[in-house]
Amino acid sequence: MVTIDQKLALFSSLLQRSMNEKFAGDLEKLKAEYRDKILKNREAADAEAEEIIRKSVKKAEAEKARTESRDRIWLKKEITAVRQNLFETFMKRLREEIDRFVQSEKYGGYLEQLVGKYMETERPSTGVTVYMTERDCARFADIVRSRIAASVAREAEADSRDIDVVFEKAPDSIIGGFIAVDSSRNVRVDLSVQRLLEDNRTYIMNELFRAMETGETNGA
Repeated sequence: MVTIDQKLALFSSLLQRSMNEKFAGDLEKLKAEYRDKILKNREAADAEAEEIIRKSVKKAEAEKARTESRDRIWLKKEITAVRQNLFETFMKRLREEIDRFVQSEKYGGYLEQLVGKYMETERPSTGVTVYMTERDCARFADIVRSRIAASVAREAEADSRDIDVVFEKAPDSIIGGFIAVDSSRNVRVDLSVQRLLEDNRTYIMNELFRAMETGETNGA
């Protein structure tokens, strides 16, 4: 015969086992939920990290592109400034060389050639005003006048005095050469050295930089 104590012990044992089983089940369920949360949080964290990295890389690439663009613009400006400075230095030295040439004995022959070039294309009708520097007027006015008159005489088979050549002082900025104005036909021909330099400025600049680039390529 089962006593009350034995029934209580059995009941207690069954209750304990039931509670243990429930606890174990709840514990496994909790572990599973925990694993799921950990996995989801890890996936979310990984996704967030990837997004942060992606944005950081994109931002870094954009900043790199902006920096490279700024550097290219800065470098281009620096190169342009250096080239401009070199060109102006070169032109200054060229003008000094030209000024020495203008004061040399060979310059008179150059002026005569200019007159010949002028008379090949222009035919002054009654007179022409020639603008030269004050120094050139003093040194070469007679030569220029006689050359113009002789050319007109040969063309018209007339007396050289038929052409009236008047000389006027031009600013020293023309450097050399002359400017001829035929007022009767309203024709102005600029054969000054300054005009020659201005007309060939781009050519001179390109040749100078080409020579510099060739020197750099050859290790000069």
